[in-house]
Amino acid sequence: MVTDRHCGRRYRVTLADVERPELTISVHRTPGEATVNLSGEIDMLTATRLSNTVNDILSDPPPRIVLNLAGVTFCDSQGLGTLVWSAGRPAPPRACWC
Repeated sequence: MVTDRHCGRRYRVTLADVERPELTISVHRTPGEATVNLSGEIDMLTATRLSNTVNDILSDPPPRIVLNLAGVTFCDSQGLGTLVWSAGRPAPPRACWC
């Protein structure tokens, strides 16, 4: 519960009420590489989208997969776990994560 300091009224705040940067995911594919560009926050509310993207890429994997984290502003333990899980996913022979 939060109390409004101006009027003294109490109300409940949920995660949906809090403004925060969303996770933006874009994938650029070439025959030899898939680059996953991430920007925003990787957390418990956005990690599933990242794992779904990784699953989509691995359904037809290129020889090299690049995770570009330059635009990531926050990563909680759920996000970190998703990144570790992604890098540990079985890939075809001679494929690499970068």
